[in-house]
Amino acid sequence: TAVHRLGKARLTVTPRATGDGSWRVTVVLSVRGRWLLRPVAAVGLLFARKPVERGFREAVDSSVAEWAGMLAELPRLRGEALRAEIADALTEPPEPVAEEPEPSEPAPKPL
Repeated sequence: TAVHRLGKARLTVTPRATGDGSWRVTVVLSVRGRWLLRPVAAVGLLFARKPVERGFREAVDSSVAEWAGMLAELPRLRGEALRAEIADALTEPPEPVAEEPEPSEPAPKPL
């Protein structure tokens, strides 16, 4: 939920498992506005609805592909073995991150 003095927006995402092992996700965006914002937003959304839907759908599809890749890399652990793996990952100290050198200024070009 996002709240502003001129309006309020609420995004609801509802996942449901289907019979074939995939998921169906329903997304609902509701927007309420005040005063002058209502007619302006209505006209804007009238023209922008399809591009917004397309962009959202593309973003969700790319997220699904990214998650599928990440989940495929997870070990096939179950039960106690999975809990032990998670506990080990949470209790091990983080690996040190090598700092990148700061970029130096490029040499001036001769005239």
